[in-house]
Amino acid sequence: MRLVPLDRAVQPPPGLDETRARVWESLTPYVPPRHHLRKGKPRSNETIAAQVHRELKLQGVLDSRNVAIRVIGGPVWVAVHIPASKRDQRAFVGNRPGYRVRIELSEPVSGPILLGHSSHFGLGLFAPAPDA
Repeated sequence: MRLVPLDRAVQPPPGLDETRARVWESLTPYVPPRHHLRKGKPRSNETIAAQVHRELKLQGVLDSRNVAIRVIGGPVWVAVHIPASKRDQRAFVGNRPGYRVRIELSEPVSGPILLGHSSHFGLGLFAPAPDA
């Protein structure tokens, strides 16, 4: 990989330009960091909304009270980053379900908002969305 410096004439990507917004939608699939199913049945404490909420709270984005988290559509399979030390273990297959997520906060916040598995590798990027 080679980093190429861009001049100030190039606009930053959506969500990375410090715009404040109350509604955020995922640009790239959100991949939950924890398994939300056990034997095909949903785990009540590990729903997609609960995991997004937990991550927002851990990152200090919200005060955990007034937030609506909604999954839009069904899952899509995406490749996630697997560390070299885990690549030979069968449990760490590189494909996981990803979701489109909409977050509605009570107060506007500025980005970037990056959540979920492999968020430092391009997944789970949220951008401001028009209010619904």
